[in-house]
Amino acid sequence: MSRKYGLPASVRLKHKKAIENLYAHGTSMFQFPILLKFQLVDRKNDEPVVVMFTASKKKLSSAPARNRAKRQMREVFRLSRPTIANWPILSHKQLQLSFIYVHHELLPTSEINNAWLQLIKRMEQQLFDERHELNKI
Repeated sequence: MSRKYGLPASVRLKHKKAIENLYAHGTSMFQFPILLKFQLVDRKNDEPVVVMFTASKKKLSSAPARNRAKRQMREVFRLSRPTIANWPILSHKQLQLSFIYVHHELLPTSEINNAWLQLIKRMEQQLFDERHELNKI
């Protein structure tokens, strides 16, 4: 597997304070069946993007179903990671992402991929708009 398509441990968002900060101050976007929370912060390590994947126990009560949903989201993210890492806004910042699977049943990976591609476009546009607003000040 190519290194740029891998998903090493350094890309995972694991620190409790960082996760609490993301949920408290991050921006939310929804595209069925994914709820995405994200924020730009100062870089903590060499990775331009860190991510976490969750599936609600309330929505998917079976552990194998939750694991499958998280595995599908990881795969979709893994394939798009090189594109996101090359965004010019990430030169001195780190993008923190949280994928939350919110549907009550499993869907095909293609549907999750389509939702993620739409979320990427919206997130990229919002981040570029915010960057231009900051540059005007």
